[in-house]
Amino acid sequence: ECTFQMITANFEDYPEHRIKFFELLQSINMHCFSALFNIPPKSQKLFVDSVVFAMKHTDVNIAVTGLEILHELLLNVGRAPNVAQGFYHKYLCAMMNDVFAVMSDRSHKSSFEMHVSLLHHMFFVYQDIVGQPCSKRYLFAKISIKRENIYNAPIARSLSPLHL
Repeated sequence: ECTFQMITANFEDYPEHRIKFFELLQSINMHCFSALFNIPPKSQKLFVDSVVFAMKHTDVNIAVTGLEILHELLLNVGRAPNVAQGFYHKYLCAMMNDVFAVMSDRSHKSSFEMHVSLLHHMFFVYQDIVGQPCSKRYLFAKISIKRENIYNAPIARSLSPLHL
């Protein structure tokens, strides 16, 4: 918790701590995944918040590491049916919102394909949980996407306003 507070003050201080912190999160996710659900909910949320912070990072390597951790986290959760339902209900919409926010930020356009892949996976997860595809009404009620961010997204330049 103290490391997270230290590195979230800005995107520049303590670069070595940042890299090692996110490498630690990646290792925990890869090698000790089941332990994430034996810790208090506040600590689980801190783990998810840290992964989201990583993918929003201005350093490309840290942002990519965050996206990789999130991808592996979603795959791990999908392979653990005893925790999947609760995890998805608690975090899925917020994570979708965060991926949309990063995806619409021009400074993260180099990872656009990974963002799309994550959203694709999340939409299918949502469909499995609810039993029907995402509806626009529900999605936009649960996810606070800023319309101006969508218009400025890299893909939006090739779409007409009717598509948006």
